[in-house]
Amino acid sequence: MKKACFIAACALLALAAFSSFAQTESPSLAGEWNATFNLMGTSVPGAFVFKTDGEAVTGTMDSPHTGPGTIQNGTWHDHQLQATLVFAKHESIAISATLQGGKLVGDFKTEGQQGTWEAVRATH
Repeated sequence: MKKACFIAACALLALAAFSSFAQTESPSLAGEWNATFNLMGTSVPGAFVFKTDGEAVTGTMDSPHTGPGTIQNGTWHDHQLQATLVFAKHESIAISATLQGGKLVGDFKTEGQQGTWEAVRATH
């Protein structure tokens, strides 16, 4: 009887550990997101279209300030985004963000300055 209880307890612990591991995977980043970039008291809207392949992130970003651009060197791991936004008519922008309560919240660096940004999934 003790052996059966021990085996059952081990099985429950293994199941709990597996469930915790499965829950730590990052949710999908893929899709359309509406963003706001903040720098020196000014806010600029933007729109992302993220595409994912495992942890690799690509896609597009567009704003009235930068014009259209592409997402390069992007990674998505453990709710963390890192990428570079590349534009034809604007210096590239390095972004980082964390998914917090369904919202991406992070920092960006461009033209020697640093600002903040956040994004939410677009609703249609």
